[in-house]
Amino acid sequence: MSLGYFSSLAIQLRAGRYFSEADWKVLNIVINENMARRYWPQGDALGKRVNFCSLDPKPCWFSIIGIVGNVHQFGLEAEPTFDAYFAGGWTPFLVVRGAADPATVTAAVIDAVHKVDSNLPIIHVRTMDNLISDSVSPRRFSSVLVAIFAGLALVLAAAGIYGVMSYTVSRRTQEIGVRIALGAQMSSVRRMILGQTLKLGLMGVGLGLAGAFVVARFLTSMLFGVGMYDPATFLGVAALLIAVALAASYIPARRAMRVDPIVALRYE
Repeated sequence: MSLGYFSSLAIQLRAGRYFSEADWKVLNIVINENMARRYWPQGDALGKRVNFCSLDPKPCWFSIIGIVGNVHQFGLEAEPTFDAYFAGGWTPFLVVRGAADPATVTAAVIDAVHKVDSNLPIIHVRTMDNLISDSVSPRRFSSVLVAIFAGLALVLAAAGIYGVMSYTVSRRTQEIGVRIALGAQMSSVRRMILGQTLKLGLMGVGLGLAGAFVVARFLTSMLFGVGMYDPATFLGVAALLIAVALAASYIPARRAMRVDPIVALRYE
């Protein structure tokens, strides 16, 4: 690997140092945090030596000069591996970091390579965004499907709440009319309907959260960087469901406020 590899991929240095030109002539390596914690849990990995020729009768000892952050080599969902980086050598891959448009950077890189060897082919040009997008595409597809079904369930729930509250208002027409005839304020009638909705909504959200805790492990497998029991997610979804329930019952509540006491008292 070249000297600019770590800076190109924004791999942070945790201890020790990066490679220098002098390391091309000596047997030095840089390891990641995962490897350092696994084999040197006391935190004294720097300066230790590792034999990478265990199958060869003659050992080749590499000294550890630096420790860098972990990198997900095989996808975001995969656990970090035990990584060791070597200076120099030859690789068929070229990593370039730039601030310009990827197409512009790609053209400049191809031009620079062809100035060295015009017959050298440049294939499989990918941006880091493309690589990350491809690695999470199966999870993204599953998450989109779950989101669609969740949205449909939310719409059906809102329609169900609206139907139930409309039926409740129609069944309590006489009661509401009596309350209004006895001097009940419109706001109190609205609070009564919304309060009943809120009570039922809280009960439903409580049961839903209990079920969500059970299936949280399945949902976590579709996401990256989200804890199994993320408080912000649970609270946000609960607040959304309560808001939808109140919004669905708002029209029945307004209908109850417009009940004519005379008509309601004759209602059977």
